[in-house]
Amino acid sequence: MDLGNFVFEEAKIQINAVKKIALSDANGKVSFSSSPVPSIAGSLECKTVKVPEEIELTDNRFSFLWRSDCIMIPSFSIGFLDGKITGSFRADRTKMAPQFKSHLSVQGISVEKVQSFWKKQEKGRIRGKIKAEMSIHGLLIKSQRLAAEGTVKVEEARMVGFTILNIMSSYLRQPEFLELSLSECEFDFMLDHPKLNIPRIRMIAKDLELSGKGTVNLLQGTQTFDLMLLIGANLHPKFPETVWEGLHKRSDGRIELPIQVWVT
Repeated sequence: MDLGNFVFEEAKIQINAVKKIALSDANGKVSFSSSPVPSIAGSLECKTVKVPEEIELTDNRFSFLWRSDCIMIPSFSIGFLDGKITGSFRADRTKMAPQFKSHLSVQGISVEKVQSFWKKQEKGRIRGKIKAEMSIHGLLIKSQRLAAEGTVKVEEARMVGFTILNIMSSYLRQPEFLELSLSECEFDFMLDHPKLNIPRIRMIAKDLELSGKGTVNLLQGTQTFDLMLLIGANLHPKFPETVWEGLHKRSDGRIELPIQVWVT
């Protein structure tokens, strides 16, 4: 049984929950029904949403369905940090706690703005635009039970300010190493909170290729990475032969430089 509709246009909405959330230029429709089970369905478009921590979301669109046993957002689209996040979300009521699952697609978010947003000030930075696909699932009210997996790519990627690249630029007198362009920059990840497993890392630039894997403990802050840097044959003559002693040379002329990183 259809109990009626509620429509609003160009509305300003303020939600005073734990912290204030403000919506502007909101347009939407909400429908109420009692059959086959009581439910509320609708859609919302909103030009801007301002949430705590000075976060502004733009060009927001989503549809939703609420029932006593579940909440579904079949599709949503959010503008954030010059890019867009799209996906779906579902939470189901269980005896323990609501379980949720979500699929997210990320396109065009600025790496530099993400670093600024999180107030990361590392000397070495990767710049570019994030493209990612990921699935997330777990208990809605317990982050300790969070799990996720996906792939993250950085398009138009550049490495800027890394100490090793600055040294190479100075030694080789090649300024391109100060801001190294990458033809590929991507990694896969699997999260089983608090352990973040990164089974594949791949970064490719002219005459250089970095690959490997790693793990991060999000609670303890520990990190372990096993990496392999391949150095192209074009760079070999520019360094003393003693630099390459003891390192394996592949059939294509590239030299292998194993790198292990531990942070405890």
